[in-house]
Amino acid sequence: MSKSNNQNPYRGSQPALLDPDGLEPAADTVLAALTAQCITVANETEIAAYLTAHPDLAKIVPSVGARLREEFGKDAQLTLRLYRDPEIDDRYLSLNVRLVGYDDRTMERVDRVSEPFDEQLCNASGYLLVTTDFRAAETNRNV
Repeated sequence: MSKSNNQNPYRGSQPALLDPDGLEPAADTVLAALTAQCITVANETEIAAYLTAHPDLAKIVPSVGARLREEFGKDAQLTLRLYRDPEIDDRYLSLNVRLVGYDDRTMERVDRVSEPFDEQLCNASGYLLVTTDFRAAETNRNV
């Protein structure tokens, strides 16, 4: 279900401005917004490079994160990571939610979060997967 990208999302090793004219948010601004929402960023340098290569996606990610936090609350463990397919050259962002407990409506709730963003996400040059791995959230975290 992931969208293949022929562009190399790793242009440069440091977070850079997405648009030198200031029309797009800087990758570090996006990462700061995610951190403010208590979303763990697994590898900031790689994610910043991906967001720099996909500025249209960078504009959407903080809103999806905010909506995910709103839906699942402060006790949910949210993590943004760059997934690399081991079999093919495919990379994409994965925003994962972990909960203390799950029920039969969990995936429905996850889908409800991303659904309002479907059109924007389909038109973005990068790819964001919003999902869960059904593992238990760490309960001793300071969120």
